[in-house]
Amino acid sequence: MSRPGPAMVVKTWLKAVRSRWRMIVLSAPQRVECVACGWRGRRFLDDSWHRNVCCPKCGSSVRHRLLLAAHRHLEEFSLADIYGGRRVLHVAPEPIVGKHIRPVAASYVRADYLHDGVDLRLDITDMRGVADGAYDVIIACDVLEHVGDFRRALSEMHRVLADGGLAVLTVPQEDGLAVTREDPSLTTDEQRRAAFGQHDHVRMFGDDFAAELDRHGFEVTIVESASFPRDLVTRYRLGPERSAHPLATNHRRVFFCRR
Repeated sequence: MSRPGPAMVVKTWLKAVRSRWRMIVLSAPQRVECVACGWRGRRFLDDSWHRNVCCPKCGSSVRHRLLLAAHRHLEEFSLADIYGGRRVLHVAPEPIVGKHIRPVAASYVRADYLHDGVDLRLDITDMRGVADGAYDVIIACDVLEHVGDFRRALSEMHRVLADGGLAVLTVPQEDGLAVTREDPSLTTDEQRRAAFGQHDHVRMFGDDFAAELDRHGFEVTIVESASFPRDLVTRYRLGPERSAHPLATNHRRVFFCRR
């Protein structure tokens, strides 16, 4: 009987290694789950500031999972109650969020100022082409740190929402920062990155954001990791492993803002 050649030996060895690796992966504890796409694994990926925060399958981060966990696990924020039969405007739309909302909404409009592939080209600081009360829900996750005048954007959102309408907002908030910090004199990518953490950010929000929403006529309810049982916080990673980065946003929140 002839002996197997070197190529066959290597092929057999690789097959055994793959089989062993598959057994190890499948038998490993599934410690985290993405509420956005259903992926399960031992840990999420890291970003530049935080460990164990990004889903390797859909790219969701803490803010996306906080929002979708609220829709799944908090009765007062269910998808049907928030979006069911309503006119929804999603600014800078994330597909991982939109896929959950579109099926229940009466209409779902995707809007962006800089990017193509949306339904509406829109500057949320000047929505003069949108009628008063045109939408029941506006979603803008991590958008307001990019716009020139976020207070004007809040006024415009209040105007185009129907009575009783809802703005669903997230913003990065620096740990321990009491008052929102912005500086129009910082105009280069390097200056903005050093001051606000990203080249296209023009401010870092502080703990005064909720009060700013109140001043613009919104009744605010905040959802954060403390809104959920500890096991869900760990399972979905609704808060990052605490980072020592000076601009870290370790405490993420979703602001449900009723007009």
